[in-house]
Amino acid sequence: MKYPTIWYKDFTRHSQRSRDALLKSLATIKACVKDHFVASAPGLILLDTTDTSDAVCVLLEEAFQRHERTIVVIFDNEMYRSEVIWELLFAGASKVYDFEHTPLIHQVIEEQLNRWHTIEGLIQTDFVKENLIGESAIWKNTLREMIEIATYSESSVLIIGESGTGKEMLSRLVHHFDPRRPKGNIVLVDCTTISPELSGSEFFGHEKGAFTGAVNAREGAFSLANNGTLFLDEIGELPLRLQAELLRVIQEGMYKPIGDNFWKKTVFRLVGATNRLLDQEVRNGRFRLDLYYRLSSWVCKVPSLEERREDIPLLAQRFFEKSFQKRDLPSIDASLMAYLTCRSYQGNVRELQQLIQRIANQHVGKSPITLADIPSLDRPERQISVESLPSSNDEYQNAIQKILERGLNLRELRDLTTQTAIELTLRREKGRVAQAANRLGITSRAIQFRKTRKQEE
Repeated sequence: MKYPTIWYKDFTRHSQRSRDALLKSLATIKACVKDHFVASAPGLILLDTTDTSDAVCVLLEEAFQRHERTIVVIFDNEMYRSEVIWELLFAGASKVYDFEHTPLIHQVIEEQLNRWHTIEGLIQTDFVKENLIGESAIWKNTLREMIEIATYSESSVLIIGESGTGKEMLSRLVHHFDPRRPKGNIVLVDCTTISPELSGSEFFGHEKGAFTGAVNAREGAFSLANNGTLFLDEIGELPLRLQAELLRVIQEGMYKPIGDNFWKKTVFRLVGATNRLLDQEVRNGRFRLDLYYRLSSWVCKVPSLEERREDIPLLAQRFFEKSFQKRDLPSIDASLMAYLTCRSYQGNVRELQQLIQRIANQHVGKSPITLADIPSLDRPERQISVESLPSSNDEYQNAIQKILERGLNLRELRDLTTQTAIELTLRREKGRVAQAANRLGITSRAIQFRKTRKQEE
């Protein structure tokens, strides 16, 4: 098996013997590169004092911005305290281990790295690259989370997100990477369209002649999803009576079709999706608490398109390619792409896809696709200026050239760019740190740290 290269950074001052023993045990398994950040590789940080906490947090934040996952090993048992662990996690650490009290820690680290390596490989599969497009940090973390729970467990999953964010496709991802064999089908049920009169048949199925109009036998969702996945879209709309019946089937693994005298077995992974806050629905008496606990073995919050705006150009390019499948895709004018990136999308990815389909329908010939191809009803009420946005690599290069002429080196250029991006995003988000962090793909702790450092300067 080919193992990934990992980088490590040593911040220890008093634990050289333990540190060397750990690195020696890992060196026979992994290729460790000291103080050299390998692109897209996980990292290992060794720590035994709080004196270096600021430098450690900066390193974790930089790794988080590069979409890299990091393991922190603490060698000082007295330092392994909740406040230290939380600070490291908020800064971007993926795992924090206590060297003294983690049995066979080198094996634990090896297994964790192998799991991450497997997940990164699955992210690169055709299924993900074709159906779940995006490179933003928040989207990559969502995919990692969903692939991990799909591949390494059989738990139920609750997917929470706004309409149009891709909840159904994420449910298909869970089913696609489910390792159970033999694996059945994924069955989709839209809970908003279930009529009370036919709800029993929808889930349980029925025998011929079970009721008026039952001219043929029908398999229900519980039967069709056996050994597979049952996806309940907008599960928050499910009536309380059906919630109770669903819970009973989940608990007992048995159901009886309408008009049948015999119980049948069924085993499935339950995936529910909703744009409601189900915990609030529970408090309001509209959703059963016991079903909520059964369903929310794992909860995934799907980011809105606003939170992953940097993915819009990639999504737009793919949607244009699909819309022009039967004819050659013309070039896309930079001003149009800039407008699509800046525009607001209440319907999220679905709205973007539909808008691009309308633009494609409007376009004629092989000339570039421009702002003029936007249908009149989709145009803004007043002009939105996008001229201030760089429309080509030349403009980016000119801007960087002017900064370099001021004598700044690469590190200073990076710091200036990062600080400027944070300030502009905070201004756009009206000072809301969490929203700004999501937009930038960094942690809230990273923004707070840089604000504090600037004030000290």
